[in-house]
Amino acid sequence: MRIAFLHIPKTAGQSIHHSLINLFPKDSICPARTNSALHKYAVSDLSRYRLFSGHLDWSIVKQSGPFDFVFTVLRDPLDRIFSFYFYLRKEAEIFQAEGKPLGAGMQAALQYTPEQYFSGGQAGMRRFLDNHYNNFYAYYFASGCYSGHSLLAKKFPPGSSELLHYAQCGLRELDGVYTLSNLHRLEADISSLTHKEIPQIHKANENKQVQPAARQKLLTDLSGSWDWRPTLNKMIATDEVLYKDFES
Repeated sequence: MRIAFLHIPKTAGQSIHHSLINLFPKDSICPARTNSALHKYAVSDLSRYRLFSGHLDWSIVKQSGPFDFVFTVLRDPLDRIFSFYFYLRKEAEIFQAEGKPLGAGMQAALQYTPEQYFSGGQAGMRRFLDNHYNNFYAYYFASGCYSGHSLLAKKFPPGSSELLHYAQCGLRELDGVYTLSNLHRLEADISSLTHKEIPQIHKANENKQVQPAARQKLLTDLSGSWDWRPTLNKMIATDEVLYKDFES
């Protein structure tokens, strides 16, 4: 049995990961949970692992051999952006207070204004941020890569029918696509597949939810005179269409 969980940031991934690792022997779980770690392995070395779970390029993982079950979880696109942004700001404040070095994303979230963060900044940082925020679902599933925006945006701009088509094709390759509102379906599918009971993921996630309206107000307060809505609406244009296919 081989399972791959394509963990998109801020989609209850930690709860899902901890449920999955209890189903496999430790030495059969791929230690790489980010691409920086994944890229240290040869594809031939990855074939020995039975569980992949993390922020990983599917284009690389799928080369390691056939899988019995590949899945991902989506979240309302705008709420995911809010959650990711404020998570990085909070982590950056903690790291700064403890004297720890800040990653690029944390540093930008803390030092940039919301306007700079979502629509400006230096070219290199803009590429990094667009890869993680600008219609992330669409570019990730169209390319299989976290750098999907950098790879495809010139050819398939946000909102284009071509981008939507290729993203839908990528999603159809997966065995399961879930949302935060139907995680109980994931629990049932994993239990049926492995014949083992797993913790209630949806219950663990419910305890951590913050109302999206609270984050919207906070972003508005931080933005001053800048209206974030037109920019962020463009950043979720294709993702919203994809999300609605799986929301119910």
